[in-house]
Amino acid sequence: MNGASIKYGFWAQMAMWPMVMRAAIIIGFLAICAYILLRILYPGIICQPIRFLDWLLKGIFWVAARCREQLLILSGVPYLQRAERINRILAAGDHLSTKLGMLKSKVARKKKGFVGLILILYMGIILLIALPDLLRDKIADQYLPAFSVVRDWYSHWESNKLEAAEGFAPLFKDAEKTVPQTTEAIETTESEVEETDSQIRLTLSKKGWGGANIREEASAKSGIIVSISGEVELVYIGEENGWVNVRLEDGTEGWIKKNLVEGLLEEN
Repeated sequence: MNGASIKYGFWAQMAMWPMVMRAAIIIGFLAICAYILLRILYPGIICQPIRFLDWLLKGIFWVAARCREQLLILSGVPYLQRAERINRILAAGDHLSTKLGMLKSKVARKKKGFVGLILILYMGIILLIALPDLLRDKIADQYLPAFSVVRDWYSHWESNKLEAAEGFAPLFKDAEKTVPQTTEAIETTESEVEETDSQIRLTLSKKGWGGANIREEASAKSGIIVSISGEVELVYIGEENGWVNVRLEDGTEGWIKKNLVEGLLEEN
């Protein structure tokens, strides 16, 4: 078990949760990373541009003073007048440099300002992702896309992760609930098994052997019914858009990605 397996196992676990909950966890993790990074780099990362601007302006004023001096010499201005005018330019540069130094000191003292900014950005993004669901019953469907830009962006970003996690079992096991079967239910299950004897039976492919999700519909965004792995036998029911409709030994029906199973007629 490597880090990638744990990562996709976690994504397989989150696939069963609502999108807003997934977004809150993922974006919250990124916000914490940003906070830690800023704590390490602050205030240097903020003060460095101010320091660079200070050096740049000092250089500009020095060059301006030297150019002004040469022009005054060529104009025949006496030394004392030249010195007064040049000192006036250099004094303006020193005054501006002092102001920048005060600004740098003020910024360095504000160590908690970015915490509120990160929190506001985090809450704002989560609100925008949840906005289409909040407005679904309040505005016409034709206007919903205008409020779904951030949600669509996040959905597109996480779709690749969810699809890659299809071949992995959820990281945490759910507690199995055993419900006693009645005699009628047992007889029904046995009759269903007998009916599947003549149907196509599938097994998990090499990619799906480590774990695969059976979903409610033929979509990576659909809810997970159960996760399977290893030597599991599935009964073929049908297929659609790269998904296969199957029935498990206990009678559970759902959809699984086509590349996670083998035994289809086209493969023979």
